[in-house]
Amino acid sequence: MEKSEALMNAMQNAIDTRIPGISLVASSIVAVAAMAHHPTASGGGDFAAFARSVERMAAVNQAVHGAMIVLVAVLTWTLLVFAARRGFHRPLVTAGIVAWSIGAVVAIIGPVFNGFVIVDIGRRALASPDTDDILRVTLQTLSSGVGVMVMIGTIGMSMAVCLWSADLARDRGPVRWTGVLGLVAGAGLVVALPAEIGRLDLTGMTLVVVVWTVWFLALGTLMIQRKV
Repeated sequence: MEKSEALMNAMQNAIDTRIPGISLVASSIVAVAAMAHHPTASGGGDFAAFARSVERMAAVNQAVHGAMIVLVAVLTWTLLVFAARRGFHRPLVTAGIVAWSIGAVVAIIGPVFNGFVIVDIGRRALASPDTDDILRVTLQTLSSGVGVMVMIGTIGMSMAVCLWSADLARDRGPVRWTGVLGLVAGAGLVVALPAEIGRLDLTGMTLVVVVWTVWFLALGTLMIQRKV
């Protein structure tokens, strides 16, 4: 038993978290920058004007949302390395992986829809103006469903932050304080989002990303220092 524990500890200590830590810090900052450059289509109640606005900013829209999809993948990789270093035998670490995996998979639906599906719908509307009414209803229906999925994904990812932070809070020093920070941030979002305290519109989602980023920066710094 002692030999197996020693071997497990040796394997965990052999995991180099420095490059993943740097990637976590960098990708967090890029995520905030991407949200700051998030385009917003206009048009009011005129669907044709909305479609023209979508087409006009299609390249920027696809670039921003494509970057977000890549960032979710990078974040997932860095956090899996963090979890492996902490140890998959820890219940809170394993639960965090499950929560993040569900949240990340569902959350990607938002950028795919807003960055690519909406552009396709806008172009179809411009190519066939007689289909405006059908496409408007289709867009409204899809937007409603995607909004629910984004909410689920955001709650899942926030729950992962909360669970991982609960594990970190059991340590001492900077690791504990990073855990406390994540507990406050993660638990706050998990409670606030279902209670509809604020909306997950562009402003609300930007705020969520900023909250995550504060914890990611703290965790990434610890990973670079190989303290976690």
